[in-house]
Amino acid sequence: MMGKDVILVLCGWAGSRDKHLLVYEELLRHILSQIHKHARVQSIRCSLPMHLIFSPVEALRTAWVRENVVRPLEECANSPEESSSMVVLIQAFSNGGGFVVEQLQKIYGLGQRPRLPRIAGIVFDSSPGYDRGNMGKR
Repeated sequence: MMGKDVILVLCGWAGSRDKHLLVYEELLRHILSQIHKHARVQSIRCSLPMHLIFSPVEALRTAWVRENVVRPLEECANSPEESSSMVVLIQAFSNGGGFVVEQLQKIYGLGQRPRLPRIAGIVFDSSPGYDRGNMGKR
């Protein structure tokens, strides 16, 4: 069962803007309000810069995700209103969002971030496509 506190993480596609992601955030908030009337919903909207999406240097994407997604997640988890039922729902759009999810999975997998809320679900919209296809297989 989903907890009462939800953090939506919307990971944009190449070239997406905050105003684009806001439309999806409003839709997801509406859906969540129908499922759980009293859910507290916070959100993080992010669009990986174009030059990082297709960069061969993974460390640059990792640093960007730590600053723009992980740090806000930590702030949510450490807020005075923190609840043990807090969960993260991720919506990833295309390659840009896929790269953010890839970095989040690696950061979460390191186990060095015990204060990060649990990822309860990931939705891929326009799943990533790569020349080698590695991301889609993981």
